[in-house]
Amino acid sequence: KPDIPESALKLYEQNDKFRDLTANLDRTVAWYNKIRATIIDVEAPILADQLEAIDTYLKEAETSLYWSDVRVSDYTTEARNRVQDLETRLQASKDNVLLIDSIMSNWCKYSLYERKPDQKDPRNKVLDIENKDDKKMKKYNIIKADGDRLHKLIAENAEFLKADISGSNWKAYLDFVDDKVIEGLEACLKCSLSYLYENMENKADQIPLFAAKLELQMPKMVFSPSLEAKNSNSFQNLINSILDDIFQQASLIKRVSIQDSNEATAANDEDNTENRVSRNSYVWEMEDSSELMALREEIEDKVREATQEAQAQEE
Repeated sequence: KPDIPESALKLYEQNDKFRDLTANLDRTVAWYNKIRATIIDVEAPILADQLEAIDTYLKEAETSLYWSDVRVSDYTTEARNRVQDLETRLQASKDNVLLIDSIMSNWCKYSLYERKPDQKDPRNKVLDIENKDDKKMKKYNIIKADGDRLHKLIAENAEFLKADISGSNWKAYLDFVDDKVIEGLEACLKCSLSYLYENMENKADQIPLFAAKLELQMPKMVFSPSLEAKNSNSFQNLINSILDDIFQQASLIKRVSIQDSNEATAANDEDNTENRVSRNSYVWEMEDSSELMALREEIEDKVREATQEAQAQEE
């Protein structure tokens, strides 16, 4: 129309272009804000240089770039690509951390050792000692495979974050994941220890967890398994082996964050026992857990009490 200024017509002709530019900017802003809102303390130092490079690139748009600039379309596309790339990689690393949590949660779905299933007579629903080794190896193999998978996911995160794996920032990130693995293993061990403890409680309706036979071995009656602690096949040794098996689950995963050698030596020097556990083994962390060790001691106390009662009856 003759009354429409030429400048307005030219602006209208670029309507599609401006719509595309606006869409690019909206996506770029959304991704950038998501990065800033979701980045956590251990990620920020690793991504600091990458974020600074993006900020420097975006500075031009704030200070000297105009809609009429012939470079504006290429510039906004490049800005979108840079921010999207970082957001995608950061989110992928976060997804891997969530996957690590999910993998470890499966370790707590069942105890290492449980009662015999499908027993019509409740008195036969004792701990499944006959299949003890098979159950142990099955769970151990799962944890070993999961441990390998965890380390692959961590290696992926180093690539996603473009981390300098020899630097202190990556070491801090490994410490962060290492703490998660410690929590996962503690929950795993607690699941099995709690199962034993709860099934050994002295309740009126509690079904015995273990069975011992009183046999005639001339010239006296004796229990099988033996209640004599010095006997290699004693009840106490059986319980100790079960408890050791539970704690050894933590040895099946390679430590994510290797502890400082001086710190490890100092920590081990405080322990004068012959059987020292390496500071770089997760077993060390489990044995350093007051909650887990308290549970173990309570189970051992229950075993001692039950043994003493049985020995009194034997006499």
